[in-house]
Amino acid sequence: MQVRAITFTGVTNVDAGVDLIHDQVLPICHAQKGYLGTTVSADRANSLVGIITMWETVEDREASNDALAQSRIDVANAVGGSFTVENYEQVVLEAVAMPAVGSALSVARLSMSPDQVDENIDYFKSTALPEMLATPGVQAVRNLVNREAGQAIVGVVFSDADALSAAAGAAASRREAAVARGITFESVSIREILLLDTK
Repeated sequence: MQVRAITFTGVTNVDAGVDLIHDQVLPICHAQKGYLGTTVSADRANSLVGIITMWETVEDREASNDALAQSRIDVANAVGGSFTVENYEQVVLEAVAMPAVGSALSVARLSMSPDQVDENIDYFKSTALPEMLATPGVQAVRNLVNREAGQAIVGVVFSDADALSAAAGAAASRREAAVARGITFESVSIREILLLDTK
C-alpha cells in the first residue's frame, strides 16, 4: 500500500479544515482509482494537522495528484499555515481494535541510512511491533517508509490519551533500542484522530 502524507503547520482553525475535508475533499478522493482511505489527526497544542491518504499503488497515488492539488490549497486556506507533501510505502499496518474519532495518536518521525531500511523493518516487525501491540490501550500500529531517503513514520493509535501517557515509559525504552541501531528520532507528535474514512 502507498501513502501520501500531508502536514499542515502553523494551523489556526483545525475544525474548519476537518469540515472542508469531510464535505469537499473526501468525495474527490472516492472518485479516484485505487483510493483506500483517509485519516486526519491534529496536535492542537502545537498547531499541527496531519492527513494521510492511502492508495493501492504508486501509480494510483500519483494519478490522483492533479485532482487533489487544489484541495490541498483549499484546506491550507481553511486551517491557516503552510503544508508539506510526502510519499511513503506502508510496510506495516496491524490493528487489535478499531481506531475511532477521538483515539489518541503518537506519530514518530525517524531517519536512518537508506541501506539500513530493510534490516530495520525486519527488526521492527520481529521485536518492536509485538511489544507495541501488547501494550494496554493500543488499537493499531502503522509504519511508513521512504526507502530512498531513509525516512520513516511510526504511528501508534491508543484508545485515549490516558493509555498513551501510561505507555510513555515503554515507548522511551524502545526508542533507546532504536537509537542504538543507528536510527534518529526527528520528532514525536501527540495527536487526536479527528476523521477516519475508508472506501
